[in-house]
Amino acid sequence: MDRRVLTLFCILLCVLTLTQSTGQRGSAFQRCFCLDRLVKGVNPKLVIEVKYIPPSPSCSKKEIIIRQKRKGQVKSVCLDPNTEQGRRIQKGKGLQNKQQKFRGQKGKNVKSGH
Repeated sequence: MDRRVLTLFCILLCVLTLTQSTGQRGSAFQRCFCLDRLVKGVNPKLVIEVKYIPPSPSCSKKEIIIRQKRKGQVKSVCLDPNTEQGRRIQKGKGLQNKQQKFRGQKGKNVKSGH
């Protein structure tokens, strides 16, 4: 009888341990997407998709994942949120390059010779 009780207790202990560990999987360790090197900037013309992920219980860092097309392949890179482009994305202003900022303003300050 003692052997049956001990076996039942061990099975019950294993089941409880498994249910507790699967329920707290996210808080046991960080699940960040951007674990490797962060890029400082990307070419806005190559960008296909921008995904901003704010800090969460599963990852305490801000993450910006950018999908871009380079040499016929789609690659994902992680943009550093502390760069100028990263701050613009966090504010919801998107990506711009210098040419896009001044589009349509070429002839405004040019004096005509006529």
